[in-house]
Amino acid sequence: MANETTSTASNGSGLDPKVSSLLSWILGGTIIVPLILAVIEKDKFAKFNAWESLIWTIASTVVVFVIYTIISFVTFGIGGLCFPILFVPFLGNIYGAVKAYNGEMWKIPTIGDFAEQLASK
Repeated sequence: MANETTSTASNGSGLDPKVSSLLSWILGGTIIVPLILAVIEKDKFAKFNAWESLIWTIASTVVVFVIYTIISFVTFGIGGLCFPILFVPFLGNIYGAVKAYNGEMWKIPTIGDFAEQLASK
């Protein structure tokens, strides 16, 4: 599904699907914005990006928190210096935002398939 483009009008939020998708990714850390867009959007592209952003943000934040905690515990707090790992969810959101605004159907392995199923409902 790479390089697919979308229609120019959205039936849910009233936003262009690319703009709606961009907002889902940029404001993904809030969790509430992609959740609202996932529910109200009618355009499949915008709905898919909202679900993928929501799932990515939750999953990556949990994984990074667990890894960071384990590293900090095992190294007796010194591992807390490996703070760059905390930027992984943010970098994923930026990449997703760029792809979404360009109209590309970028799918994160596993998460993208699940988001596509949710967007089809």
